Amino acid sequence: MMKPRIVILSPPLAGIPEGVASGFERAGCAVAGFSYGLVRGNRLKGLFPGFAEWERAWKFHRTLLGPVRAAVEGGGCDLLLVLKGARLHPRAERFLAALPCPLALWTFDSLGRVPGQEALARYAAHAFYMDGGDIHGDRATWLPLGYDERIHHPTPEPKEFDLLFVGRLGTQYRRRRAFLDALNRSPIPGRRRVGFVGSTGSRAGDAHLDLHPGMRHVAPHLAPGGFASCIAKSSVCVNIHQDDGGRPVNPTFFAIPGSGACQVAEDAPHLARWLEPGKQFISASLDTFIPTLESLLDQPGRIAATAEAGRREARERHTYALRARQIMTTLGIVPAPA
Repeated sequence: MMKPRIVILSPPLAGIPEGVASGFERAGCAVAGFSYGLVRGNRLKGLFPGFAEWERAWKFHRTLLGPVRAAVEGGGCDLLLVLKGARLHPRAERFLAALPCPLALWTFDSLGRVPGQEALARYAAHAFYMDGGDIHGDRATWLPLGYDERIHHPTPEPKEFDLLFVGRLGTQYRRRRAFLDALNRSPIPGRRRVGFVGSTGSRAGDAHLDLHPGMRHVAPHLAPGGFASCIAKSSVCVNIHQDDGGRPVNPTFFAIPGSGACQVAEDAPHLARWLEPGKQFISASLDTFIPTLESLLDQPGRIAATAEAGRREARERHTYALRARQIMTTLGIVPAPA
């Protein structure tokens, strides 16, 4: 029996396409991956938000109607999986309407942030959404991105941070910034080894973060391997989700426990659908954030137990290989026997 052949089209974001491709390979598929290029922000795009969406669509169509079309029409394609996507040009719509294999959409962002993703759902055999608030119709499933256990795993190396705060800051992350500011004003950075991996999106903004002298700004950005290593070397890792969207779940939510750290996230009911609060991660509101951290950091046994419970759950339910199998099962694609 031949391996199912999966063609994946995605933007080149932080190791996610590689993780997804590896997941399908480990699920018994042959994978051909294509990237349609990253859309970078600047002041002009800030003034004209529609320009970024136009640029994304242009790069997307250039790749879809070029190398992806050749790969799909070359024969033997069992699934075209599009990660994120963009608004569709009429030529792309005609191509997708006559596609010789099933199409699946898997969103990276909430539709409110990148509405162009939804254009592909019309042609998809099934759509998988990272934001549970975007679900509509019968051919849709809430399925956040998973994590790549090849790089996100516990390390035997000593812990470098008692507490690590991770994530971008900016207009869609004001709540995250509020949590960081609360930590920055607290006595914790003066008493514990505290680190921050993240950026405001600009050098000027990063220069004015005014972090506590005891809080180490590790880096604005890290490559996937470096990010994974940093999390694995932390005892507790704080992950606050985006402001926009309905019920978003970011892939860091699974990568943190997968890396062996105890995760602290905001108190959002929808997160309990994926990990159990109080057992597999610790939840806190902005008002309870600092008391929660102070109590948690004084309980190494609780940190270890939460980290281990989260690690087991992430490993058993949320790797990219398991996500790939769920997508294949939904679409009726049978993997080749091992």
